[in-house]
Amino acid sequence: MNKNFGRSSDILMGEMEHGYSHDNHFDPAADFNNLGPRYVPFFPQADSHPGTPATEHTQLTHDGSEAGKDDKDGMLTVPAMGADWHADELKGISKSHRRKEANWDRKRAAKGWFRGQRKCCGISRKTAVFMAFGGIISLILLLYFLIPRTPTFTFRSTVLNLEDEDSPSFLTYPTANFSFDGSVAVSLDTTTSWIPITVKHLDATVYDAVTNTKVGEGGFKKSKSYSRDNDIHVDVPVHFSYEASDDSDPTWSDWHDACKHQWKGQPPPTTLSIRLKLDMQIQGLTKTTTVSQSSDSDVACPFELSADSP
Repeated sequence: MNKNFGRSSDILMGEMEHGYSHDNHFDPAADFNNLGPRYVPFFPQADSHPGTPATEHTQLTHDGSEAGKDDKDGMLTVPAMGADWHADELKGISKSHRRKEANWDRKRAAKGWFRGQRKCCGISRKTAVFMAFGGIISLILLLYFLIPRTPTFTFRSTVLNLEDEDSPSFLTYPTANFSFDGSVAVSLDTTTSWIPITVKHLDATVYDAVTNTKVGEGGFKKSKSYSRDNDIHVDVPVHFSYEASDDSDPTWSDWHDACKHQWKGQPPPTTLSIRLKLDMQIQGLTKTTTVSQSSDSDVACPFELSADSP
């Protein structure tokens, strides 16, 4: 029996299946050097020989039929790639989402601090309460000692002073009037303040305490500082002036009788009673403060009218 009979039959069947005739000689190296008959049909690809253009070829399907051009195009078509990120992933990296997460983290941290579960800057809630309480007490003490207070004043022994000897004038015609430049002597008490005070400006108004009529006004506009003391002498400049309808006016009569010429044998001149109101703008205070004081009925006129005066 021929031992190569089975092998020869296999080779013959392979040649017939692939369309090779029996006359073609079988070359075992044909699968490697692309020459002569071969078991598997070979179709060169575009990248198998560099520089060789790709050529169309037909492929055998599993049932022996040829695949058409449409099938080739379908195999070569690559579907478009989808988005790199899903919608939920895009939402997670957006600025608004990160902002919401940061706000949520802050709220969670604040709640944890208020519940005493965590510290903020190394400070617990209990420590913060004691620190806040101590800060409030310290602020109250500072305000108590550092905020200036409005001083009070009293009249000195000589209340009215004459600044210009040529300024006094008492007339009865055409109207009853008087005027002169003087000052009011007062003593300021600033002991209510723990620090020196600065008066930015001071407005003074003088009234006749009996008739409650304004008879003078003045003050100073320059800033003045006063130390903490209970007896600070201050002369407030005031221009006194008053005009009445006739010499029977009670205010004019009171001031004329207090300042008239003293004749021998006549009773001494009368005295006056005045009320002084001071409006002060003190540095450190937002509002203008007002202090008022009335004198006793023993204020002497600062001058004596001449003998030829009315």
